[in-house]
Amino acid sequence: MAVIIDGKKISQEILKNLKETIKRKKLTLKLGVVLVGGDKSSKIFIREKEKASQKIGIGFELFKFKTKIKQNDLKKEIKKIVKRKEIKGIVIQLPLPKKFDEGEILDLIPSEKDIDVLSSESLGKFYNGKLRIYPPSISAVDEIFKRYKIDLKGKNVVVVGQGKLIGKPLSIYLVSKKATFSMVNEFTENISDLTKKAQILISGVGKPEMIKGNIIKKGVMAIDFGCSFKDGKLKGDFDFESVFKKAGFLTPVPGGMGPITVACLLKNLLKLNF
Repeated sequence: MAVIIDGKKISQEILKNLKETIKRKKLTLKLGVVLVGGDKSSKIFIREKEKASQKIGIGFELFKFKTKIKQNDLKKEIKKIVKRKEIKGIVIQLPLPKKFDEGEILDLIPSEKDIDVLSSESLGKFYNGKLRIYPPSISAVDEIFKRYKIDLKGKNVVVVGQGKLIGKPLSIYLVSKKATFSMVNEFTENISDLTKKAQILISGVGKPEMIKGNIIKKGVMAIDFGCSFKDGKLKGDFDFESVFKKAGFLTPVPGGMGPITVACLLKNLLKLNF
């Protein structure tokens, strides 16, 4: 049976250190979050960001816009937010409704306030190793590997999904750590041939319980970034019961990678401001 990685505990430790730093450095910081529409998962993540911010003494402001807002009007509003000096970090909560040009919206956030590392400017610096911070999801993964003393050199890592929040930045990170890795998507044939050989399996697709215990390697480290609803309950990409019986380590949903990623987002805010 797997060792359950307690994301809440890890996040609390990170937040405690951040709170002490804010107090010691006498920092005044404020986070601005932009939400367009009413995506259920987005609201959960925003609530966690607000709670974490309040816990460590960071100001928080949510800017809500209806889905019917036009692209140009949304851009104008975001530009106003960017100009506010007291807001030191800005997050565009993803996913945006499909009618918007996501890249165009994300590129409105200047690198010095882009704590999510999603603008073209920030991503370019990250890809070239010239950014002071990691994307929060990558920082969260790195935190786990450090805590459990996992050396990625030569490790067989499989990443399920190629999205901009998890898959794409993970590929850059894994290259830098000299891991042997594969990325799979919905068009990959015989996915189980790859997942069964993975020593570390990371998924961030958002399809509830899609990865069963019968397609993983015994003793695998299973890292679950999935977040979706099934029968009214929050679920991850891994089928918890069957994977728990076979994996070596497993991050639960909820209470796994989500809290750590939020803590790492706020850690980025501090790093960019002192």
